[in-house]
Amino acid sequence: MATTGNDTTGTGTISLPFATLERARQKVATVNKTMTGNIIVYVRGGTYYQTNTVNFTTNDSGSQINRCVIYQAYTNEIPVISGGTRITGWTDSDGDGIYTVNVGTNRFRQLYVNGRRAIRARTPEIGNFARIVSWDNAASHITVNTSDITGINTAGAAEMVIARYWNQNRLRVTNCTVNGSTADLEFKNPESTIAFANLPPAQQPDQIYYLENSLSFLNSEDEWFLGPNGILYYKPVTGESIASSVIIAPKIDTLINLQGASLSAPIHHIQFIGLTFAHTTWNTPDNEGYIGLQAGFCHTNALQNVKVANMKSGVVADKADSLLFENNTFAHMGGQALTLYSACHSNTIRGNLVYDISGNGISVDMAVVLNPADSRTTCSDNNIWNNYLSDCAVDYWGSVGIFGGYVKNTAVAFNEVAYMPYTGISIGWGWMADANPAMTNSIQYNHIHHVMNLLHDGGGIYTLSKQPGTLIMNNYIHDIRRSRWTEDTGGALAAIYLDNGSSGITVSNNVILPVEHRVFNHTVHIEQTNYISNNDSLRSGVVDNAGPQTNYLPSIISPELIGYWKMETNTGVLADSSGYRNNGTMVGTTATKAAGLCGNAVHFDGSAYVTVPSSPTLTNLQQFTICAWIKPDMVLSNLSTYPSLVHKQSATGGYLLGCLYTNDNRIGMRFRSTATQQTTYYENSSTNWIHVAGIYDGTHLRIYRNGVLESEVVTSAAITHDTTALKLGYNFKGWMDEVRIYNEALTGSDLQTLVDMKMDTSLIARWPMDNGHPTLLSDVSGNRSFGVIDPSATDWFTDSDNQYHLEFQGGAANTVIVADDPYIQEFYPLSNPHPLQVTNYTISAWIMPYTNFASMVCGTPILVSKQDFPTTNGYHLGVLGADTDDLGNRILTGSGVKQTTYPETSTGGSWIHVAGTYNGNVLIIYKNGVEQSRLTTTGLIQHNAHDLLIGYGFEGIMRDVRIYNRALSATEIQILGP
Repeated sequence: MATTGNDTTGTGTISLPFATLERARQKVATVNKTMTGNIIVYVRGGTYYQTNTVNFTTNDSGSQINRCVIYQAYTNEIPVISGGTRITGWTDSDGDGIYTVNVGTNRFRQLYVNGRRAIRARTPEIGNFARIVSWDNAASHITVNTSDITGINTAGAAEMVIARYWNQNRLRVTNCTVNGSTADLEFKNPESTIAFANLPPAQQPDQIYYLENSLSFLNSEDEWFLGPNGILYYKPVTGESIASSVIIAPKIDTLINLQGASLSAPIHHIQFIGLTFAHTTWNTPDNEGYIGLQAGFCHTNALQNVKVANMKSGVVADKADSLLFENNTFAHMGGQALTLYSACHSNTIRGNLVYDISGNGISVDMAVVLNPADSRTTCSDNNIWNNYLSDCAVDYWGSVGIFGGYVKNTAVAFNEVAYMPYTGISIGWGWMADANPAMTNSIQYNHIHHVMNLLHDGGGIYTLSKQPGTLIMNNYIHDIRRSRWTEDTGGALAAIYLDNGSSGITVSNNVILPVEHRVFNHTVHIEQTNYISNNDSLRSGVVDNAGPQTNYLPSIISPELIGYWKMETNTGVLADSSGYRNNGTMVGTTATKAAGLCGNAVHFDGSAYVTVPSSPTLTNLQQFTICAWIKPDMVLSNLSTYPSLVHKQSATGGYLLGCLYTNDNRIGMRFRSTATQQTTYYENSSTNWIHVAGIYDGTHLRIYRNGVLESEVVTSAAITHDTTALKLGYNFKGWMDEVRIYNEALTGSDLQTLVDMKMDTSLIARWPMDNGHPTLLSDVSGNRSFGVIDPSATDWFTDSDNQYHLEFQGGAANTVIVADDPYIQEFYPLSNPHPLQVTNYTISAWIMPYTNFASMVCGTPILVSKQDFPTTNGYHLGVLGADTDDLGNRILTGSGVKQTTYPETSTGGSWIHVAGTYNGNVLIIYKNGVEQSRLTTTGLIQHNAHDLLIGYGFEGIMRDVRIYNRALSATEIQILGP
């Protein structure tokens, strides 16, 4: 089948393809009864907009293993099965930057613009919340601060979205009564009756909420609103052309339904390989609100657990055996992504990418029948392997990445689950210790991180009910911390959470970086027959093997990094390490590889190059950062015609980073629009590695060399795209390494970080102090000098931009320790000698003291120190006189203590940059890039294995702490400073 096919005249051949999945299914049904081998339906690249669900039945099945019906992407092409429709015909009749279009009767709760989920108009703005004043069950209203609900329109369909412990309420507002500084909100039924029935989770004052879905809330870029009259409103982001943007509104809730005829006649032996399923919606909350229960279920009755429902799924199977979903992408869905509903056996879900999902990612047994009359109803022997799930539960926060109900013999292994508001993997149902079908499940070698980002009372892995023989082993779980929005509302936060009824479970050999609870064994309805051991140490064998295996997709590094080619091979497939599967193929046989800046690099000779098929992620850009490390063989003017680094350009569309003129030394960044936009600079290097980056932010097109801005033009033009393949190294002669494409404009500091990571090998430790982990401080230098935070003397907080900062609370506390600590070093082994045992150095830190140094409780607060006490070795930056303001730089050599100080006049409340250097001859201390004092001295710094301390006794905030193994120049210090 192909987007250019025809269901009437097509025959299903490559020259006369069908146009739709439904027509292909019909054709298969005429030949599958006599199949002697696999039947393969090849799906060509492009987007297939479905207006109805494609229903597969038992009659569409294969017959047995090696006689399957396979729906598979054509080689090196990306087919998208979409449940949406493209919206065009926008106008801005008022000239206010808000565009409108009439979409008729189509109703939807999501809108996708250029490959991203746009924001349903809301207040406060995304990333922020208001707080409830109180609940009143008797009066069925919620009291809020009047100042938080400006512009609410009770005549429309505004929704109040509330976080309640482990779930969420979505209540349609029907009345607002203002009582001075507070206001009472009332809501429509049926959700009002259920919400005020006092069902778990608890109602609490200060629970967070926001309001959405009112035209009066539409005041920020990327927001949209669909009015009851069918008028759709959207405010584009800066630099986004409404005319060329791909804006998709979902129309259907299920793309594919695989329905077996009965327990005795299941649908079976159908496979889906390499397809993308996208753009579904689920509109039930428009009419009923949403009162979440847990894990994608919601209440439909005011009596606890009497009646529950679950949301629709983009792809769903019921009474299904031996299905395979492999290397597919599930994205931009308004309900769940993939569901095995009931009576599903021996199915395999592996190698799939699942992201931007409103509800659960992968679900097995959403029927949750306790002890069914026919045991075949129980889902069993299903395998969920090697999948990557990110950003699930976007709209319905209590949903999870992977869910299994009363499942048996289910293997959940080698998955990566990340970036979710609630639990990562949830297995079991029922909240009781009664006998049920769940047993002998295996949850092993999963990599789970950055979950529980908003709600609480959950964990990385969560279980319910009796599950004899179930194993939770060899999982790597980290970066789970309490959200600043729910930090004071109670409820456990755990890496592994054994909740009500959990029993018969072995929890062992899991690697858990510090979290509030490693294993939380809830005591309600538990027989205390769980077997918990050895979950408190780091083992590289677990960490190295957790997550998707080598043959499957890499993790998405970040949603913005859409292409990342590490240039590790010169033949065959060049893998895209971004996770978005923009894999390339090496064209020609003359490229070579050798050690580069990071691992290998590829050398191009002017004839070989890499080609990457066009994809939605590469063509939906209206902002970008495109960068690469290059080492030309000669000056660029001597290279062949128009050598390019990253080339996705035709005469009418696309972008290019490379030489824009023949026999010319200029490197430029160009993109096509109504008029071509470009900027260039002269490059004369032919022997050194250089980093080249082109950045467009919607207002300026810029090009950088080694992190330094070389040229820019002012433009707000919209990028015109086409489906031209992307090429790397086209006509280029030289080395390339670390090629990246982002769908956003990196800041200058972000770009500089990329450059610093490869250019300056003297940077041996860098702690940005912004990772927010409760007990682990990240070192981004690559040398793994991780710090252990003392939570009793520190606190993370976020500023107005939601950036984390580490606050030091003073006193005699070892606030951050970088140590040969066995818990850390078992996984993060340091070289011998320790990389922090330097002979020359620069220590650099930004600090904001809360008071003058002499007034701090600790008489001699430390910024950075690798000295023991009493002083016999090492180096030190901090106060060098008890109860004074003398800030100094000190070393210990064979000839004794050497130091230089200056009187720091700060009384607190302002940022200061402090740096100390030693080059073997001179000891210097700087403030805000200006030298304050120096001491001429010589001598070799004496070292032992003493810990390095950061912030001992300091009162205030620190950020971007760095150590170099050389003395930076005064000019370099000025660059680090203000």
